[in-house]
Amino acid sequence: MNISAKAFENADPDSAVKAHVNMTIDNAFVVKNLAVVEGKNGLSVINPRPYGLRPKYHNDAYKTSLRDNLQ
Repeated sequence: MNISAKAFENADPDSAVKAHVNMTIDNAFVVKNLAVVEGKNGLSVINPRPYGLRPKYHNDAYKTSLRDNLQ
């Protein structure tokens, strides 16, 4: 699996969101606006926020092995 990413650092050093990331997997699947967030257990990658009146959050596309590679 080939993963490439471009990170955009957050200008506010006090924010829990440290960066936003655009990621490409195997030159075929693109995910934009992932958030890198610092929590009490360290850094985590958070899915992009959905648009619309009734946002729903899903993590259906991630297999454990892919999630581990992203982290």
